[in-house]
Amino acid sequence: MKPFKTQKHQRQVAKAAGNVVQAGRDYSQQHTVRVGIWISITLTAVLAIGAAVFIRMLSKENSGIELLIEPSVEQPAEQQRE
Repeated sequence: MKPFKTQKHQRQVAKAAGNVVQAGRDYSQQHTVRVGIWISITLTAVLAIGAAVFIRMLSKENSGIELLIEPSVEQPAEQQRE
């Protein structure tokens, strides 16, 4: 059974082999997660502001935007033939 190797031992072996060992934590994963969170927050804020502006524009009578929603009513067969 091999003895437990400490970080100090691993660094010494790496130096002897000519490899470079970085001591400390790897922050690249945390940085990627933080950037993703900020992108999500920014997109959510932009969508919320856009929706608020659009609703405010719709509430004004002279905005130039009209949404006409007509209920779909099927016509009787007699009217379709004409």
